[in-house]
Amino acid sequence: DYVYTETEVMTWGSHESRIEAQESRINELEVRCAGFVTPEMFGAKGDGETNDFNAFEAALATGKIVVLGAKPYLLKDSITITSPVIGQGADNTTILFRDLAANDVNPATGDPVKNFKASYWCTLTGSGKICDITVKTETGCQCLVCVENSNGAEVSGCILESATNILCKGTFWCDTNNKNFVMRNTTSICRTTGVGGIWVRERFADVVSDGITIDGCTIIHQG
Repeated sequence: DYVYTETEVMTWGSHESRIEAQESRINELEVRCAGFVTPEMFGAKGDGETNDFNAFEAALATGKIVVLGAKPYLLKDSITITSPVIGQGADNTTILFRDLAANDVNPATGDPVKNFKASYWCTLTGSGKICDITVKTETGCQCLVCVENSNGAEVSGCILESATNILCKGTFWCDTNNKNFVMRNTTSICRTTGVGGIWVRERFADVVSDGITIDGCTIIHQG
């Protein structure tokens, strides 16, 4: 049998590294050509500690499908989703909202509340979708996920979760002017003070939502 010299092994290792780097560039090109992007293409770390908000915003701004890795993404500001965002399973992919510097008022009482955001963390509009992701907040909010002014929006295979000891009106709010919205196989977990759960508003004034489907979902309220 032929025995490789140390020089040949080192040379092959160098070639192998170049091949791996080239394959990585080819894979990224394939993803871009296929109409997919990832937050990592725009600098996301996905370590649960670094604020990946800017990278997320850049990925969403492309209007392409955003594919998330099996990791936690920390976001310290609200996002609006108008195209599909797909994870690797709710047990593997997490979008975590946290802004412990937030200070706002309780919309129900007008009282100041520390660590509270009197709005939605994640809003789906147009044909926005979130699939196979855990979406969690550690900072109080009026609602974690909201859908409004949509047509064909979807939440499927997700876990929507609020942390303990925060004020949260609910994990999901289906507001007005939604057409053909679908929520399937999604679990709402409320560990908060507040109402919690899933809200659907079919009509507000003259604005009507139509074709709303909620199927196979579970609500867990531990507050």
